[in-house]
Amino acid sequence: MTGGWTDTPLTARGQAQIAATATALQRMAPGSPVVSSDLQRTMQSAEIIGRAVNSKPVVNPLLREINTGAATGLTQAEAD
Repeated sequence: MTGGWTDTPLTARGQAQIAATATALQRMAPGSPVVSSDLQRTMQSAEIIGRAVNSKPVVNPLLREINTGAATGLTQAEAD
């Protein structure tokens, strides 16, 4: 799937990647603020990281990725 405003959850691979990132951030940046857009996958990521660094995530819709318009929801091959 193309990115942009396609509101999809994290995949299993994405969850594993965020868990690894959260572990690293727990050591490097405990207590750091966590901010995400309002898209599902970014909020899920922020929750995982927030738990690791002991910080409640702040959601800001202005942080959304660029809207890919007609390509939203398509596979990369379909968008190309």
